[in-house]
Amino acid sequence: MIERDSCRDPWQNETTARLSKLVRLADRRTVELSVDLFNLLNFVDGDWGLVRQTIGDVGNAVPLLLLVGYDTPNSRGVYRFVPVARRQIDVDASRWRLQLGATVSY
Repeated sequence: MIERDSCRDPWQNETTARLSKLVRLADRRTVELSVDLFNLLNFVDGDWGLVRQTIGDVGNAVPLLLLVGYDTPNSRGVYRFVPVARRQIDVDASRWRLQLGATVSY
């Protein structure tokens, strides 16, 4: 038997940092250069900023019960419990990411 609310995913933390610099060019033109760092916590320490999720056999869609038959005399379905991997680290979502940008204004 599964306890109530036992398949909930834990809280997730993601911190984003942005640095930008405005550079003036000739004739009132400016260029803004920016750097965005997503998941700063994981950038600082590889054990921080990890995303943990409940993952089933079908990717992120986690079916807990699977219909395996039908009980005709009682008019109800027969189900089997599908075990899931709880609180597994999602490697792609846990990575830090860097974005560079530039904006030109006339």
